[in-house]
Order: sequence, then structure tokens, then C-alpha cells
Amino acid sequence: ENPDIIFCASFFKTREAMNLKIQFPNAKLIVYCWDYYKWVHEGKHDANWGQYRELMKMADTVIVPSDGQKLRLKELLDIDSIVCETSIPYYDHEVRDDRFVLDPVRHYPEENRGWVEKACEELGIPCDHSEHKYSLEEFRDKVNSCSFMVCAFREASTGGLSLMEGLYNGKVSLVSNSPYMGAKNYIGDYGYYFQYDDFEDLKRKIKYLWDNPELCKLDKKDTRDYMRYFSDEAFGARLIKIFKNENIERN
Repeated sequence: ENPDIIFCASFFKTREAMNLKIQFPNAKLIVYCWDYYKWVHEGKHDANWGQYRELMKMADTVIVPSDGQKLRLKELLDIDSIVCETSIPYYDHEVRDDRFVLDPVRHYPEENRGWVEKACEELGIPCDHSEHKYSLEEFRDKVNSCSFMVCAFREASTGGLSLMEGLYNGKVSLVSNSPYMGAKNYIGDYGYYFQYDDFEDLKRKIKYLWDNPELCKLDKKDTRDYMRYFSDEAFGARLIKIFKNENIERN
């Protein structure tokens, strides 16, 4: 009846969160903004982003999942935010290499759309752009049976959590080095990177990894130890610190 904090972690709960803030003006409003991209800001996505922008400007604290998203909110909306990497739904799975590249992130309207498929086609390398066409179990099998994954977008809040699902089981990913690519916060030094505005560099890096499959084999013991930072418990602990106005430092 008298909350200290209103925590909204979903775009789809925008109106509800705004109503609660009006009802309880003394409660601290905290918004976790998973993604707010330039192409969204430019009106290329059919949703009520204006209301969501209003919510973030009402918020006492805005949290984002990566440095790339933090930069975008500052540039586009002049909103300061706190980076708090999210948890990852990882799982055990049989791992194999069926010799294909997986492009697991849905298409959206930015400059690098379709680059992975185009690069693989020009190189003669099998590529699967999943685009939500598989069941959960089928998709998990794709993640763990590909040679490696690629997210070529210039802007992605996490690079796609599928990259981290694969990392848990020792799978490597290639992503852009754009300042708006959030994957750096997640795959870190376990990933490979290409110049974000250079299609030919993407092709070179895909061919390099394809021709050197030994580079795509990670020690699962190491990656699983690394992934403890992305457990539900660790994520929850970071959020609690933010709720208490304490600093969070990544070790």
C-alpha cells in the first residue's frame, strides 16, 4: 500500500508503471531499459515509444544491460543510466560442429541487416538465420551444433542472449566492434570482433574462423566459471545494490 520502489523491467508495463508513480509519488521509480535503438528513435518501429520515453524521463533511476545502450540513451534522450548486465538462461546441451554459421538475432531495420547471410553466401559457407522459425528445443540444438555464431548489427543491447547460451557450452561468437554493440559486456574476451562498418572485414573474419575451427573451441570449465556472473542470483544481487543506492563494480 505504500511502496518504496516501483521497478519496471518491461516496455509492455509502461502505462502501469506510470500510473503507479502517479499514485505513489514518493516511491522511487526504477526502469530497466533493455533496448532503445536509433532506428526506434527514428520511428521505424510501430509501438508507443513516446510513452516509454516519458516513463524513462520520469524515472529516478534508469538501468541498462550494456555500455552500448547507456551511450545511446545519453545521445538520443540525454538520460543517464547505470549498466547492470542481465542474467542468462543457460543450460547443458550436447555440443557438436555440424559445419554451419548461425545468425540467431532477428532482423531489424539498420544498416547491417542481412550482412551475415550475404557474407556467407558470397563465401559459399552454409548459414542459418533462425528468425524465430524453430521451437525452443530446435533452436537450442542449433546454438550448440553450429560452428560459431555471428551478430553483425551495429546496435544490439546484448548482442543477443543466444551468444551467451552458446558460450556456456563452449561456443564462440563473432560480433561488430561498434560502440553501440552491447555484446562486449557479455562475451568479452571470449568473442571475436570485426570492424562494424566494413562488410569485407566481416567476410574476412567469418572465413578466418571457418577455416580455423580449432579457434572456435572453448574450455567449458572456463566459460562456465565466467558465466557465474550472469546467474539469476548474481543479477538479483546487483539490482538490490542499485535499489539501495550502492555502487556495483564488475570484478
